[in-house]
Amino acid sequence: MPDETARTSAIADLMRAGREMSRLSMVFRYAIAERLGLTVSDLECLDYLADSGSASAGQIAERTNLTTGAVTSMLRRLQQAGYVTAERDPADRRRVIVTLRPERVADLERPYERFAERAERLVEGYSVEEVRLLVRHYDRMQAMYLAELDHLHTDDTGATDGSGSTYTAAGRRRGSAISVAPRRPTAQDHLVAPPDTVLSDLREAWRRTLADSLLGLYLHGSLVAGDFDVNRSDLDLLAVLAGDPDEKLLAVLAELHADLDRRHPQWAGRLEVEYVSLDAVRAVPGRDHMIARISPGETLHLLPATTHRVVTWAAVHDYGRTLLGPPAGELLPAVEPGLVRAALRDHVRDWPAWVLEMTPPGAQSYAVLTLCRAYQRLRNGRQLSKRQAADQTITAFPRWADLIVWARDWWYGSGQDSDPGRFDDVRAFVHEVSAAILTAERPDPHDAPGTGDGHGPFDGR
Repeated sequence: MPDETARTSAIADLMRAGREMSRLSMVFRYAIAERLGLTVSDLECLDYLADSGSASAGQIAERTNLTTGAVTSMLRRLQQAGYVTAERDPADRRRVIVTLRPERVADLERPYERFAERAERLVEGYSVEEVRLLVRHYDRMQAMYLAELDHLHTDDTGATDGSGSTYTAAGRRRGSAISVAPRRPTAQDHLVAPPDTVLSDLREAWRRTLADSLLGLYLHGSLVAGDFDVNRSDLDLLAVLAGDPDEKLLAVLAELHADLDRRHPQWAGRLEVEYVSLDAVRAVPGRDHMIARISPGETLHLLPATTHRVVTWAAVHDYGRTLLGPPAGELLPAVEPGLVRAALRDHVRDWPAWVLEMTPPGAQSYAVLTLCRAYQRLRNGRQLSKRQAADQTITAFPRWADLIVWARDWWYGSGQDSDPGRFDDVRAFVHEVSAAILTAERPDPHDAPGTGDGHGPFDGR
């Protein structure tokens, strides 16, 4: 029994050490890629070419787990940066052979030099038998990885998480859509890259691919407002374009999002990005313009740039964190407060209908917290996080304190959709609070677009 206990403990230590090494290896590769001005997929491609000498585009796609379209974009970037050449295969003109430029090998090896020297000294301390054991272990691990990758490629059932769904207000999907297989990870997922790492990767990929058509990229939401939860919260971004998105751009964006999801699977389905032209923002209400949007539960799609969008535009103008381009307050025009209030009232007015579709407890939690945010935005003019809005709304609606606390704790406590919900309470809350907000607001026809002063009973005046 003591021997068995010791073996169990040793295996647990090995698995823990393996997980930690895997995590640090991933972080290290991200740091190297950033030092070289590359994405991790770029680096994987170049490492593969350094080992193989040359490869076809199809072989690179298989090795990097990227689609053909994403590989084409990546190879174009690497050619322009002078890392690779791409030529037609003389034996088969349909194939493109990609080769690493010999003069760039030193550039790729330089960031690894110190690590390689330390690794060599480490291995020198092992006996021949120990080295052979490590070789067998790594060979077997490699075979396991290849088998699992093959399984993932052929498994068409899709991945689901413990909560089972993602949540957006109903009725906002219109127009053309492209699926990029959204997925929300669970708290049990490991190796979650820090949000700033994902944003850095996204920024560089978007900058390279969209080039001059991308005027600015801005972060908003809970990572800016506060109370960001790495296992639950989404990354909210606004991309300002030189022109309205169309079907052609939609295909390019779908490749970018799919590529990012493959590089950061724990963040797949957790990006909410709106693509809007500067002309559309300037032309509020902009009904003659189109935007593109992807969010948890929504595939990438085109839809009209209605006045509903101004709530986001105003928040980005006032509080957005710049990832690319000039400060949001310089690029984006200020949105008239009266227009923001009118858009918020429209949202509040629609919630009694939307809540009928909110049957999972996660969706019910989202409904409660989102209405709390709308109430606080109308009351004090600031966009709060879900937690901040919930805590401040409890005092305004003490009758619903228990429900608001339940919604907050479900959201930030990694609740599951197998948990019992509170649909009847949530529906009653939405109807009562929506009615209270709309009654208190007393819409004034003079706060229509372009004429309102933005004042209301929640302004604290």
